[in-house]
Amino acid sequence: MARPSNTAQRRDEIAASFIEVMAATGYAGATMAAVAERAGIPQGLIHHHFDGKLDLLMHSVGRLERRLVERYETRLRRTGTDPVRRLLAFVDAHVALGADADRASVTAWVCVGAEAVAEPAVRRIYVQALRRRRDELRELFAAASAPRTSRARVLESAGAVAAAIEGIFQVAAVDPTFAARGHAVRTMRRMTLGLLR
Repeated sequence: MARPSNTAQRRDEIAASFIEVMAATGYAGATMAAVAERAGIPQGLIHHHFDGKLDLLMHSVGRLERRLVERYETRLRRTGTDPVRRLLAFVDAHVALGADADRASVTAWVCVGAEAVAEPAVRRIYVQALRRRRDELRELFAAASAPRTSRARVLESAGAVAAAIEGIFQVAAVDPTFAARGHAVRTMRRMTLGLLR
């Protein structure tokens, strides 16, 4: 496997700092100066790698997705081929706590969703990410459901779980004390298993 270029690595490091700042201050508060300070680099270096804040946000979406995929793949390696366990691994990767839980990424994702309301370019990539999540869930539900489960039921179940994950992210970002610790994953697992019946 080829090593990433220094430029790609630097862009990813800047995006990581941007995610941290955005999680703490929201998109509006994530100034280039604050990101540069967090990254420990001159502000001009950010402008060398990105055309502006929107470009940085767009790049950060990819980083957020990659981190979530890594979390999911880690769980998949422990599940074997059982389709129900694979479906629950998807749920766990999104809402379970643990050593690899990343509150800043969840909060940054909520900021991306909020920015998607007003900014068409962000909306496009946000919707694409949501559809990828829903499509993965559709495949998982299709594999785990009873053989005669209708396509419409599989689609509804995938959409419901994808939407619930987004809701959990929103609540966790705004008020992490809203529910008891671990409540989200337990509830999401019950909901997911209930949709298989």
